[in-house]
Amino acid sequence: SANEKRFQAIFEYASDIIVVHDLEGRLLEVNNEACKRLGYLKAELLGMNVSDINIDLADSQMSSLWQKVVEGEKIRLETRMKCRDGSDYPAEVSMGLIKLGDKNFILAFVRDITDRKKFEDKLSESHRRYAELFENANDFIFTMDLEGNFTSSNRIFEKALGYAKTELLNMNIRDILTP
Repeated sequence: SANEKRFQAIFEYASDIIVVHDLEGRLLEVNNEACKRLGYLKAELLGMNVSDINIDLADSQMSSLWQKVVEGEKIRLETRMKCRDGSDYPAEVSMGLIKLGDKNFILAFVRDITDRKKFEDKLSESHRRYAELFENANDFIFTMDLEGNFTSSNRIFEKALGYAKTELLNMNIRDILTP
């Protein structure tokens, strides 16, 4: 039918991995992207289990997640996918339930998040460097909201005023200005 052809086209040309597996983790259907990203032939993947390509989750964890999916939850998690060549990469997996006939199956979308993880690492490092500069500067540094309430301060500012950070963050600029 036309609907089946549209679904097949979406399935095959998606830029994310799409897999259908049973509640024991046996891969029943995979798209072309799965073969490309993981480095296996389709026939090889269809003989495998989710645990063969997922590094982070133990079988018991996967079974528990799949049971939640059967109960109606939509699951999103981060894990690592294992490729044929032994390499791996971070991935976000979104899972939902599909029923075919009277049987339940898991439909999973797997997105490579390598670039996002690299960006998060760079952002975290940048934040760490900023915080280090902020705290260790020899100048008074503080921030306030529009009402003049302190929202952050560095050690030298706190030391000069004689207040602990917790005290200062409960104060307003008017509390320290002399009339």
